[in-house]
Amino acid sequence: MRLIDIKDPLPESFTPVQETLGKKEAAMRKKRLCVKMSAREAAETAVCDIQITTKSKYQLVNYTCVGEINNMGIWYRMGDVPRRQSSQQTSSPPKSDTPHSTT
Repeated sequence: MRLIDIKDPLPESFTPVQETLGKKEAAMRKKRLCVKMSAREAAETAVCDIQITTKSKYQLVNYTCVGEINNMGIWYRMGDVPRRQSSQQTSSPPKSDTPHSTT
């Protein structure tokens, strides 16, 4: 995630968040929030939480500050992308063909 001035060029491989989901209004007036999307299989880490704080001096532990808009800080936290398990890994263990010995 990056927060850039509206006049700055778009960073390579980033997409701007241009409108809100609900009312389809412009997301921001003087700044652009840009995100980088990639396939899950290609990512090792990803943004897993976003926090917006009202106090600019307030710092969140384990979060990175993207920037500030109207005295509100935008913070994100990264986390590991869990790997999907294949159907073979989630099925029951294979049965052995050798008979069990009895004494």
